[in-house]
Amino acid sequence: MKKAIIAKKIGMTQVFTENGALVPVTVLEAGPCVVIQKKTLENDGYEAIQVGFADAKEALNNRGEKCEFKTDLYKKLFSLGVISNLKIDHESMSFSFKNEQVMKCLTKAGQILELIIALKASELTDDEGEPVYSDIMTGVFIDWDSDIHGDDCADVGNEIDVILMKGLTPVFISCKNGIVKMDELYKLSVVAEKFGGKYVRKVLAVTELEKMGENEAYIRARCEAMDIRIFENIDEISEEKFMHELKKLWSAN
Repeated sequence: MKKAIIAKKIGMTQVFTENGALVPVTVLEAGPCVVIQKKTLENDGYEAIQVGFADAKEALNNRGEKCEFKTDLYKKLFSLGVISNLKIDHESMSFSFKNEQVMKCLTKAGQILELIIALKASELTDDEGEPVYSDIMTGVFIDWDSDIHGDDCADVGNEIDVILMKGLTPVFISCKNGIVKMDELYKLSVVAEKFGGKYVRKVLAVTELEKMGENEAYIRARCEAMDIRIFENIDEISEEKFMHELKKLWSAN
């Protein structure tokens, strides 16, 4: 039987092992957990329990605004088979994801952008009918030093949301469906320049840059300084414009 722990991340720290190695550590607050739902063979076709941890809080988006759950959207997802066991009342809502990939798409900010960009990039062809991009990858984990470390030293790695290849020209794309943090720009720039080579292209794909208030101008200025192209308003532009912009991401800014 698999064992797991439900906990809340408190922060990060570091400890030294007996041989002096520095190890990063995630600090968690665990338990107590209570059973909030029970599944039975008779009613559900399988046996399971659902446990909860901590008090429920008001749902907020990544700008700190109160979220209102759109029940029509969840009913549509249910009708399409994307989610199951949907239960809605005046105080709460619960459901199950179809699989792990669906869960990632619906819960990880930017995940759906990764899939859309990868899918649409695979459909692009040039004037001769040949694919614009020769290779397309999502969720690419890059080992910083390519060395395999022992248990006493953690591997340092970075994940790039999407990488497109146009011949020998790689396009490193960071997808953000909400607030853009400065450390994400630095990570994209440093990783792309270290592993992408001389002709690498760096792209920030974002949906709500204009809603970041006074930070918008700063983000734009930093992107310009770091030679990062901004692929914005992806959720609002027409499919024709989307495909046009996607097709030229490999070219120089």
